[in-house]
Amino acid sequence: MQSYIGGGRDFSTVAVLLASKSVDELGKGRVYANAVVADQRGAIEESRRLRDHVKSLRQLAAEQQDEAVRARDAFAAEEAQFEQQWQQMLDAQRREQEAVLEQARVISEIDSKRLEFFQRQATHLGGGFASSMLAARQIGQVPPAITTGVFLMPVKGARLTSLYGYRVHPLYGAYAFHPGIDLALAQGEPIRAAMDGEVVMAEFNTGGYGNMVVIDHGNALGTLYAHASVLLVSPGQRVRRGDVIALVGSTGYSTGPHLHFEAYIGGTRVDPLPMIGFGDS
Repeated sequence: MQSYIGGGRDFSTVAVLLASKSVDELGKGRVYANAVVADQRGAIEESRRLRDHVKSLRQLAAEQQDEAVRARDAFAAEEAQFEQQWQQMLDAQRREQEAVLEQARVISEIDSKRLEFFQRQATHLGGGFASSMLAARQIGQVPPAITTGVFLMPVKGARLTSLYGYRVHPLYGAYAFHPGIDLALAQGEPIRAAMDGEVVMAEFNTGGYGNMVVIDHGNALGTLYAHASVLLVSPGQRVRRGDVIALVGSTGYSTGPHLHFEAYIGGTRVDPLPMIGFGDS
C-alpha cells in the first residue's frame, strides 16, 4: 500500500504479494499492484504520445521556418527585381526627356536659322532690292504733299489678313517685321496696278516673294505685288491705273492664295493701307 501511495518507488508486484499477511491483504495488494502497473503503463503511453507530439511540433516548426525562409528569399528577389525594373523605367524616362529636349533644341535652332535665312533673303532679294532700285530711279523726285488714298485697291473683294508692322510669322512662328499688307482671296483673281507707272521688275523672287511685280509710279512713289500665280507684264512696260498685271497665287513663302502688297516713298517702305483709296475698289 505504501508503495502505491508513494507512486511506485521501490515497488514490484512480487514484493507486494510477499508482504501480504492474509488472504484478504493479499487480494488487496494484488489490486493495488495492478492499479500501479496500469498507472505506470498509462504514464508511459502518455509520455510516448507527448514525445511524439513534441516531435511533430518540432518538425512542423522546422517546416514553417523553412517556408518562412523561402518566402523571405522570394520576397527579397521580387523586391530586387522590382527595384531593377523601377530603375530601368526611370532611366528610360530620363532618356526620353533628354531626347525630347534635344529634339526641341534642334527644331528651335533650325527654325531660327530658317527664319534668319528667310529674313535675309527677303531683305536682299525681295523688297530690299526693290527699295534700292526705286530709290536709285527716283533720285530728286518729290512725293505728293498728300499720299492718303492715292492708290487704287489692287484686288477686289479681298480680306485683310495681315497688317504692316511686326507680327508672328505664319510659317516660322517668330516675331518679325512684315513690310506690307496681306489681302487674301481666291487663286487666279486679277491683281491691278495701283497707279500709272512703269514696271521695273516682273520675275520670280527666290527670297520668299515668289512671282512679284514692282512698279515705279514717279513722284517718288512705288508699289510691289508678291506671291502671284501668273505674271502678265514685263520690265519696261507702261501700265495704267487698274490694268491687270498678275493673278493671285501662293508662290514663294506663303500659306495660301493672297496678295502681299507694299508701298514705297522715295525707296522707303511705308504702310500702304492709308495710301489706298477704298472708294474705287
